[in-house]
Amino acid sequence: MRILIISPHFAPLENPRAHRWTALAQYWAAQGHEVQVICAKHGQLPGKEIAEGVAIHRCGYFSTADWSLSFFSKPKQSHSTSVKSGFLIKILDWFYQHIWKNRVFPDDSGLWVSRAHTKAQELLQSGVPDLLITVSMPFAAHLVGEKLCHQHPELSWLVDIGDPLLHPKRLEAGIQLENKTFQFASRICVTCTATKRYYVTRPFSPKVFVVPPLLYPEDGFEEEPRIAGESLHIGYFGALYFPYRSPAALLQLLDRANKRLKRTVVFHWYGPIKPEMEPYFKNVPNVVLHGNVDRKTARRAMMQMDALVHIGNRSSIQLPSKFVDYLASGKAVLHLQYVEDDPFVESWGESAGLHTIFVEEEGTGAEVQNRFFDWLRSLPQPVQKRNPEALEHFRIQSVSNHYLMQ
Repeated sequence: MRILIISPHFAPLENPRAHRWTALAQYWAAQGHEVQVICAKHGQLPGKEIAEGVAIHRCGYFSTADWSLSFFSKPKQSHSTSVKSGFLIKILDWFYQHIWKNRVFPDDSGLWVSRAHTKAQELLQSGVPDLLITVSMPFAAHLVGEKLCHQHPELSWLVDIGDPLLHPKRLEAGIQLENKTFQFASRICVTCTATKRYYVTRPFSPKVFVVPPLLYPEDGFEEEPRIAGESLHIGYFGALYFPYRSPAALLQLLDRANKRLKRTVVFHWYGPIKPEMEPYFKNVPNVVLHGNVDRKTARRAMMQMDALVHIGNRSSIQLPSKFVDYLASGKAVLHLQYVEDDPFVESWGESAGLHTIFVEEEGTGAEVQNRFFDWLRSLPQPVQKRNPEALEHFRIQSVSNHYLMQ
């Protein structure tokens, strides 16, 4: 099968879309499929290369922010910034987050659309692929897919939605754009049943299928010795997305726990922290910021923790990609829940080890604090050995079969 994947994010980037689609592209190439990928430029990497059997075509910066940062930071910093961000980077990021991002539509990826479309047209001159896959976020890849389907109606087009289009200022316009664009798709894939329910009233609803998060590679969850000492060590692994996922309540709880409990609680944060989130972490003791690390390092650190914490979204239509790593770890997990129909809780199901605390607002009242303190006192808890069948759904062969309808 000839497969063309259009995704701004691809290896060597360390983010959920890049990880998922790099793994699948390489898996399909190893299975004998002819796989080509159109992605955005990254640092000094070549415009074209063959890696693990996949033909990668890099063209254009995928956003204004990425284009700007390429001039002021090293390539490895172009998609994330640390707490030690330079003053100029902070100004650029503030302008992007508070002004530019809220005004451009559907997102800040318009610069990339024409470049990706031109490259796709060039590749299609040698023959139409058996399957075209476009990946969001950002929405840019789907706009390219729509253009290609207009020009090549015979295309089989699979839309993969990592996150629905929720523009902070133009929600209704986003709905209309999705309806218009996805009418040409053959199939539309989302990450959880909650997202499928969100689309149930849309004209393209019959085309929507659930393809779960990817557990890949499958190793890295072997037991590790805990961090030495008497302190409790708990970790968070993932990113923050203002205003949908904020650390405010968790950091308040940690601060109060260290003032109330006899045992010191050390909180480890693995993931990028953008400048607008930095103020939350100031003056909170016993917080260690590790930044963005590769998956192998993250999993080893995860297994050294006494327990894990997850911050739920203020949205009931998206399942964080880290869900499957939390599940596979077997560690005790505290989940801060902000919405009634939380996909993280729904997807966890009957598996052991999950403790949820519902947070109605950023402020944490006495009941929430006491439940948090009780959970901390229960630690450490035995690691839960997951039944292999419970993880089968998330393995790469199963996920691949969902996409290829095998």
